[in-house]
Amino acid sequence: ETFKALDAQLQTVKEENTVALNQQGEQFKALSHQVTQQETAVGELTTALEAQNDQIKGLSADNQTLTEETASSQAALIEQWSTQLSQLKTEIDTEIEAQMEKVKAFEAQLQTLKLEENSKEEKAVTDEKQNEEQTTESSDKPA
Repeated sequence: ETFKALDAQLQTVKEENTVALNQQGEQFKALSHQVTQQETAVGELTTALEAQNDQIKGLSADNQTLTEETASSQAALIEQWSTQLSQLKTEIDTEIEAQMEKVKAFEAQLQTLKLEENSKEEKAVTDEKQNEEQTTESSDKPA
């Protein structure tokens, strides 16, 4: 009977061990499944982060290109404005020179008119003196 009792106890221990092993197996499967899910999540997160990193690199490159294009565009505009300004300055200088030539021509005409006026005045004074002299000579002569 002792043998039967020991055999029954052994059977009970075996059953308990089997149940415990089955539970541990289930727990291991559950943990394994969780690890797989976490690995999948980490993989997806890594992929998403790499995609974001690629986007950031792309945006950074776009930003750099845009910055360079903007600088180039601004330099081109500055060059264009500088050229236009230079052309306008040349046109203004040419116009000023033309106006100065007109002023000189008008001054020369004015000088000529003044000389002609002075000449006429001098002639008028001379003619008046001659008339006075003739008048004086005529009045000095007895009739």
